This record gives sequence, C-alpha cells and structure tokens, in this order.
Amino acid sequence: MQTHFTLEQLKDSAVTRDLPVIMISALDDIASIARCIERGAEDYLPKPFDPVLLRARISACLEKKDLREREKEYLRDVVRIVAAAVAVEHGGYSTGSLADVSERGDELGTLARVFDSMVSGIRQRERRLPGRIDKLREEIAGVRDAPLTDY
Repeated sequence: MQTHFTLEQLKDSAVTRDLPVIMISALDDIASIARCIERGAEDYLPKPFDPVLLRARISACLEKKDLREREKEYLRDVVRIVAAAVAVEHGGYSTGSLADVSERGDELGTLARVFDSMVSGIRQRERRLPGRIDKLREEIAGVRDAPLTDY
C-alpha cells in the first residue's frame, strides 16, 4: 500500500524521522491501523473524523515532539560535558567552552558551571605550584645551611 511506503520513507530519513504523523484514512480495519502505528505513525483517525479530536491529537503530537527535542538537546549537552571531562583528562580542555551549556537553568547548567569553575581553580593552583615548590626548596636549603645550635 502506498500509504505505508510513504510512512516508511518518512521514518527512515534522518531529516523527517521525528516529524509526527497522524494517518487519516477511509480504511477502518485494525490490521491497517496496526501497520501504520508499527511503521511510526503517532496516531490514526478513520474517516469521517471529528475535527475537535484531530485538533487534540495534533496538540498532543506537537507537545510530544517538543519534549523529544528538549530531550535531544539535553542529551547533546550531556555528551558535551562528558567530552569536556575527557578533554581535561588529556589536557585539552579550554576554560569557558561550556559557556552556552552553563546558561541552562537546570541541573545540567549547574554542573557545567561547577565543572568549569573546578577546572579553572585546578589550573590556577597548578600555575602557582612551581613557585611554591621553589620557595619550599629555598626554605629547606636555608635550614640545612643554618648552624645547629645546642639548647
């Protein structure tokens, strides 16, 4: 059936895969409905259909699509934070590279801000460390060179 073929093509393409599809058909048999749902249709309305019901189902589909888009964005940002952690491990993290993720108002945004702040703090301590080591060496050398006194 042409309808099933068209639906398969829509769902096989990365560009159109996430588009919600509501099938409207004069066919009212369970097998046809099941095939459409199995091939990715969000819903199926037999003719004649109630416009109020169609509007409600369209709204539900669009809300579901919006939730999925937010979920995908969230997952992309999770992947970016994981990649940033790997970059820190390999010495290639650039402070501030998670700035746009940090702007999120949720826990992931908080994680990105804390992560960037922690990396920045670690790097500051690393930069101060050679000076502290040199100062410690000087102090140790000064103690060794100082005469021992008996009390």
